[in-house]
Parts: sequence; structure tokens; C-alpha cells
Amino acid sequence: VAPLSINTASSEFAPAIYKKGIVYTSPEAGSLLKKKYHYDNTNFLSLYYSARINDTLFQKPEPFEKDFKVRYHDGPAVFYDQDRRMVLNRNQLSSTPGDKNAKIWHLALFDGVYNKEKSTWQLTPLPFNDVAYSVAHPAISADGNVLYFVSDMPGGFGGTDIYKSTRVNGVWSAPLNMGAAINTQGNEVFPSIHNKILYFASNGRGGLGGLDIFKSFITVNGLSEPVNLGYPVNTNLDDFAYTTSADGKTGYISTARRGGDDIFTFTRKTTYVKMLAHIIDAQTKEGLAGASIQLLSDTGFDTTLIANEAGLFDFTLEKETAYILIGSKDGKTGMLSGFALNEQDYTHVTHQLVAYGDTTKITCIVSVQNEAGEKQKPTNVLVTDDRTGEVVAHTIEHSLVSFSGEKGHAYTVEIQNAAGDSTRYVLELSENEQGPKSVAMVLKEEQKIIDMAARAFVA
Repeated sequence: VAPLSINTASSEFAPAIYKKGIVYTSPEAGSLLKKKYHYDNTNFLSLYYSARINDTLFQKPEPFEKDFKVRYHDGPAVFYDQDRRMVLNRNQLSSTPGDKNAKIWHLALFDGVYNKEKSTWQLTPLPFNDVAYSVAHPAISADGNVLYFVSDMPGGFGGTDIYKSTRVNGVWSAPLNMGAAINTQGNEVFPSIHNKILYFASNGRGGLGGLDIFKSFITVNGLSEPVNLGYPVNTNLDDFAYTTSADGKTGYISTARRGGDDIFTFTRKTTYVKMLAHIIDAQTKEGLAGASIQLLSDTGFDTTLIANEAGLFDFTLEKETAYILIGSKDGKTGMLSGFALNEQDYTHVTHQLVAYGDTTKITCIVSVQNEAGEKQKPTNVLVTDDRTGEVVAHTIEHSLVSFSGEKGHAYTVEIQNAAGDSTRYVLELSENEQGPKSVAMVLKEEQKIIDMAARAFVA
């Protein structure tokens, strides 16, 4: 971790990656003598933009939008839809219930759309803003349809909690408290989302001191137990607002480790996880000696493994890699998918790969990539049996889509990007097909808008 060049004696925090730099939150000039901000919104805040020169060096900051002012707080903000839309945290002026003459400024969230013709942002308040409580610290999914935020609304676990709202057909759902798996009697603040990981800061879970940054994996069974990111991300002072790049290898944190809230950049070291698995017969529960196992991963590391006399085999993957194992022997096949998470996995856990003797079904794997061959995660996937017309259940592990198909059937697989652009592929299985069946599909690139200008003149 290393501090950015834009840090000052004032507070800089909650950076969002925007265009060729970051948009971050900082007190307005002249407010340095006001009470210091950590997570309780006590200073008057504004948004600033700074273009990136290298890892730690940034250009001189400038106001994000010169006419983009509100009394009291303005920020943080997050961006999506190729930086054409954002969710902004700012104060909203409202009348108090029962007294129209009494006004109150409360923290609210706004959906912003960039107006290209007017070169400004048009803001619309989100439907769950309420004068009775605050909503703050937005985090939004890549497709712009899942919003996480912080609120002290009634019915929480104490302090501020993290909530979730989903946009369906343009309508935001009622906020859903993320529950005791995430929230505590303390304060949970500054969520962010990357792939299937929810990051947030909390002072209610112990740790190194003050606010610590945690992560929780989003699975089909809900959220996993939060894990403290540890030092050097966390210190004995406040550490919060974890923001990561698209590949997850670099990013930013906000921290008070030098006495004031500053923005630090980080680079993640590569950590590998060794895992042990056991392929067994579903009926006898005995290990399948010499079974062949195909390993597929979303990092592009694919290989074939052979089980030993007891049916045991091991493999090593980069931490937080999604993987699928397909084992087979003597007509028996099985599949197992998961994440490489725990560095101590090898000595504590043996993953069970159960092989079944159903000779009518076959494991189908679709690897999703872009035109350059880089692994991509589709936003939506639909698998349909062309013979029966039924929708087929499937699993998605980042760029890997898997399902069980009937021999002799054909399946239409449709994948979509965040803009809704579709790619279809018909996967045909012969009566004599031997599994697993693996194919690759190309996810369409989202349309990129480029502003261009020209000058006409007399030659």
C-alpha cells in the first residue's frame, strides 16, 4: 500500500474509478476547522476529480462538476454504464412530517445520468430516500441493477447497516437489510462490490482497531462469514472504502493511519491455494482409482488430473479462482464447482467429487470469453432444451457455465453482457457422446461511445 500524491492535511476518502483517474470526496476549501470526518458525515463535503499519472502520482485535483453544488454534503459517488451514469450521495432538503414550514437536510441517494448536450448531470432521487433517516455510501454492480448502501433506518441491528436494492424493469425494490451475516450492533459502512465479493468496513466485528475492512463472498446460499483483510490493508485506526480495479489486482483504500483520512493505493500479491479432492462412486462410496479429472478455471488454467489408488488428487489455483472439476471412470461421471479461498484448505478439507452411473446424461461446460480470448463473466445466462422447450438449471462460476444435458438432445445457450447484447450457441449432444462436453462462447463487447470533433475550413 502507498499514499497518493493528492493527499493533504484535510481529508480525502472514498475514491471511485472514473475515466482516466478517480473521483473522491473531500471537505470544501475553508472548512478545515470544522469537525473531522470519518464515517459520521460532519463536514461539508464536495467531489473532486484527479487524473492518474502513475500508481501514486495524480494530477492537481479539480471540482468534479463546477455547477454541481449543494448546501452541506456532496459525495461520495459511484459510476457505471461506462461512466455515463452514477449514484450520488448528497444532502436532500425535505419538510419534516406534520410541519411543512420546518425543513431538514438529510443524507440521500440520487441516480445521475450524464446529459451530453448540456454537459452536466441530471439527478433523480431514489425512491427509498426518507426524511426520517439517512441513506448513504452507494455501491453498485457492474450492470447497474444491484445497489448496496448504508442506512440507519428503523429495524436494523444497530448503528448503520448495509442494505440492498435491486432494479427490475426500471423500478428499485424495497431495501433489504443484509442481515446478521454482515451487520452488527456497531457501524457497517462504505460497501463495494466486485464480481461475487462484497467489501465493507465495520467497527462492530473486532479486528485491528477502529473501522476495519472485511469481505464476504456472495454464494447461492447467501453471504459467507466476513473475513478481515488484515494488515497492511487494516491498521489500529480507521480503514474503509475499499475500491478495486476491474481485474481486482489493484485499487484504493481510505485510511486514517497517518492521522487524517487519506487515500492509499494497493497492489494485491498473488496467493496460491492447494486443495485436496476425493472422487468416489455414488453407490459404493469407494474411491475411484485412476479416475480422470478435468480441471477448468476462470483464470484460463485448465488441466487434466489422475486420481491415485484411493481416488485422491490435489491441485493448486490462484486464490479466489472459480473452478469446475469433472471426474469420470467406467461410465461414471461427477462434477464439483467452487472457489479457491482458504490457504489452509489442503490440510483441513477434502472436497468430495461424487460420480454417478447415469449414462444418459453428460456434463456440459461453456467457457465465456471476449474476442481477445480473455475470460469474461456474462450478466445473464439462459439454457434451453430445444427438444422439450424447458429451461435447464445451470451454475455460473465467473466465466464458467455448467449444466447437465441429455444425450441426443440439443441445447440453446444464450449469454448476455451488461448492455443486454446476446450471443447464442446451439450445443448438440449425440447419442454416443462421451463427456464432458466443453465449448467456448464469445461475449459481445459493450458498445463504446467515442466523442469526436471536426473542423471545416477553406483549403
